[in-house]
Amino acid sequence: MDTSTAVSEGIAPLLNPFLLTYTMVMSLMLLSLLRYANNRPAAAFQAAPILLKRLGLPISSFSSSLFSASSVSTVPRSLPSFANETLTPAGTRMPACVHRILTRAEAKERVLVVGDVHGCLEELQALLVKANYTAARDSVVLVGDLVNKGPLSAETVKWCRTQGFYSVRGNHDDSALAAYFRVGKFAGVSSLPQAYDFVAALDEADVAWLDSLPYTLSIEHLGVVVVHAGLLPGRPLQMQQAADMSRMRSVKRAGEGGEGTWVGVEYIPENGEAEPWAKVWSQEGKECEGGEGSTDARHLLFGHDAKRGLQVFRKATGLDTGCCYGRELTLAILPGEERISVKALKAYQVPHGLKSE
Repeated sequence: MDTSTAVSEGIAPLLNPFLLTYTMVMSLMLLSLLRYANNRPAAAFQAAPILLKRLGLPISSFSSSLFSASSVSTVPRSLPSFANETLTPAGTRMPACVHRILTRAEAKERVLVVGDVHGCLEELQALLVKANYTAARDSVVLVGDLVNKGPLSAETVKWCRTQGFYSVRGNHDDSALAAYFRVGKFAGVSSLPQAYDFVAALDEADVAWLDSLPYTLSIEHLGVVVVHAGLLPGRPLQMQQAADMSRMRSVKRAGEGGEGTWVGVEYIPENGEAEPWAKVWSQEGKECEGGEGSTDARHLLFGHDAKRGLQVFRKATGLDTGCCYGRELTLAILPGEERISVKALKAYQVPHGLKSE
């Protein structure tokens, strides 16, 4: 075989119109994914097979091995967000992993899901002792808002990080990052408010850990999704907005007559114009079972709503029992329905408005 024949036979497969189109689409898709992932290649490669499947495009054995090779054990399993958000409500960049998946191996024998800690580290440690926590048997998942209001915010972040705990991102965690990076409402300020003095005590590892926290954590084999504030009924998981996941307390129908889609409301209205989102979620049926990509998600565990305290609905449980206000810190033990609480050592802050809780 002469050289020209070998070359022509070698490039012939590349001239196949389908392969050319497929290659171009994949190249454009990867560029888009890199942009979506804020130049985080691991996140982009992990999301690629999902997006290609959504577009009805085949994934070759080569591309499958490429994607799987990039998803090494150090990269957590996750679902891509299609909400098209680049900044959090506080003004920091969105995390690389918005929707985290906790595998069966990571979950261990028991999963302890803890309500809003808000810097109450001593109460957190006492709660884990009461639950007979052992690192070999148990995984700890925090519902977010590790910081502010209580006395030991920086210490709480550092301890939870070094213990290997999991957490979702709360609105106060977002605000702490904004204060650290001087963005959002903290942009251009010469000195931080006293409530955020603690960020000066965070080291680079602490900040990187906070910055990595996802908005949701799905424990698929237990049929659970953990989120800080809530999920909007009727909207797929991967289309949920950061503001709802980190700040929402209630929902109401958009438009007149109560016939529109659900919209999130941060405050708790006094006139009955909105309902607890968790109550609506538990009534809405299959459209609220976690959305596309979380096939076994049936029950939500959340925090954020100290005003309402412990909330137990058919498909959602609220665990913020107001420890920083002198009430209790609560955890749920999975699998099962057992809950354990400890009393706060003191009231570290007096509630001063629904929007600030």
